[in-house]
Amino acid sequence: MAPVREKAATAYTLAVDLGATNLRVGLVSLGSDNVPAIVEQVKGPTPENDPEALVDKIIADAKEVVSRHPDLKFKTIGVSACGQIADERTAMFLPNLGPKVRDVRLADALEKAFPFAKCRVANDANAEALSESTYGAAKDYADSIFVTISSGIGTGYVYKHQLINTMMEGGRIIITFDGKLVETEYYLSGNGISRLCQERGLGNLKAYQFFQRLREHDQDPKLVAAYNDWVKYLGCFFGNLQRMFNVDVYVLSGGVMKSQDVFLKDLLKVSNAYLKPYPLKPVVFLDAKFGQDAGLLGGAACGFSLEK
Repeated sequence: MAPVREKAATAYTLAVDLGATNLRVGLVSLGSDNVPAIVEQVKGPTPENDPEALVDKIIADAKEVVSRHPDLKFKTIGVSACGQIADERTAMFLPNLGPKVRDVRLADALEKAFPFAKCRVANDANAEALSESTYGAAKDYADSIFVTISSGIGTGYVYKHQLINTMMEGGRIIITFDGKLVETEYYLSGNGISRLCQERGLGNLKAYQFFQRLREHDQDPKLVAAYNDWVKYLGCFFGNLQRMFNVDVYVLSGGVMKSQDVFLKDLLKVSNAYLKPYPLKPVVFLDAKFGQDAGLLGGAACGFSLEK
């Protein structure tokens, strides 16, 4: 008789989703099926422009969550944070939370509050890249880039299932647009589309209004020209990423993706057109898996990665 194999024990981590608007802290489980699940969470507004209040709130929420499940043991903590992270421990700059929120030693504070646990901190796009690569849409691929297109553009790069935890996001890459040097997200993100529409004489269109007019086959020449420029430059963005990293897939997320029925085929065609002179893998787009839980599960992925 073959020996009976014991089912692998469920692991737990404490996860923090430090967003520009909301702060979420939760316990996340990971069973033998390698599928993460949120056991318990606390959610509330993120304190602004006060680093001490921010750290105190994170720790208070973490202790509240842990107190609800004293029997669940964890050895790691993962943080997904909306800003620039140094050494996977310190939030150097969280611009959406105010100018005073700089050099916040998140890992040190959490390890002091929970001295039995180790902590890893990552930029939110990087953390979500790790979770999608480890558990989500890109789990069957060695190399991937996560791209979120919403108010800004965030990117995270995974090479051979390992997060390359860079400080800056792809949306900060400088491009020439209409003869001006601007960050990529200035015209190509959700907020950027609104700026583009204003400059093209289309008024104060929000991104969803822009795409709805296209969905309705509005043939306004200004609208069509703005769309063609947006697809051209965003396709160039993906083409350049592929020239540099030659990844298997791109995992796409963010509010702009709600309108992918309008633009995704065009964007894929344009992105790959930039690759024709080179023997590279084609650009392949996948939808992100985790939706509204992406931040918390990104934090969890950072935590679980410390156990490997």
